[in-house]
Order: sequence, then C-alpha cells, then structure tokens
Amino acid sequence: MKAWQHFCTITNHKILVMKNCFRVGLYRQGLLHDMSKYMPSEFLVGCRYYQGTRSPNNAEREITGCSTAWLHHKGRNKHHYEYWIDYGLEQPGLTGMKMPKKYVIEDVLGWIVVLLGAIVMRFTNFALIDPIMSIGVAGVFVSICFCFSSVAIS
Repeated sequence: MKAWQHFCTITNHKILVMKNCFRVGLYRQGLLHDMSKYMPSEFLVGCRYYQGTRSPNNAEREITGCSTAWLHHKGRNKHHYEYWIDYGLEQPGLTGMKMPKKYVIEDVLGWIVVLLGAIVMRFTNFALIDPIMSIGVAGVFVSICFCFSSVAIS
C-alpha cells in the first residue's frame, strides 16, 4: 500500500510541474522533471519511509542520520540548487555555480505546487485542487515572466 501511495504522490507532483513547465515553454524540463524519483535508489527508500504527511527523506534522515535518496536525487536533477554547488577555484571550500534560468524556473514552479497543495490539503478535502493549482500557478508565473521579458529564458 505504501508503494502505491508513494507512487501516486510523486507522479502527481511530476504531472503538475510538467503542466506548468509546458505552459512556460520548458517542454524538456517538464518531461524529465524528477524522473530519478522512479529509480530504485530513490523509489524504494520513499516507499519504506512513506508517511503521507511529509517527505520520506526526512523520515529516513531521522532514523539513519542521512537521506541516501536525497543525496542521489539532488546530484541528478539540475533544478535543485544543490546540484550547482562545487569546489571553488578562487576561494577555498564549496561555492555556488551560476544556475541557468530555465532550471531556476523549473524549481520555482515545483515549490509553488508543493507549497500551495500542502496548504490547501492541510485545511480541506478539496479533490480538484490539482488542476486548479496547475492553471493558477502557470498563469501567475507567465504574467511575471512577461513583466520581466527583457531577460530571455536560456
């Protein structure tokens, strides 16, 4: 049962982000968003620690001291800022590399979907929240992009 629930959760997230990426013209990112979550190193851990109310990565982290699924995930998905952290050449230690705008947009769309969905689901049992959020988030984001249209998405 946990495996099916986890599968539905990550698939729903992926579909919402994909729809919003399509609306802003990021077709490749939309199709590939979070595909690593279906790999055994992430999916099986997610099934094992699935609770339905929070990230299974946090549960794994509390029990084992780290989240192997998160370490795998952030190293393979360019929309996570952690992907872009490397050792610096000019300064000793870790430093952030420039993150392409298209991945910043993908990440922002993902966080908006997660945040709004969590708030609504916390206080209601509203089944139509997914399609409504998908349309709303994309509409707001497209409007913001038009306001700052002097910066091209690369």
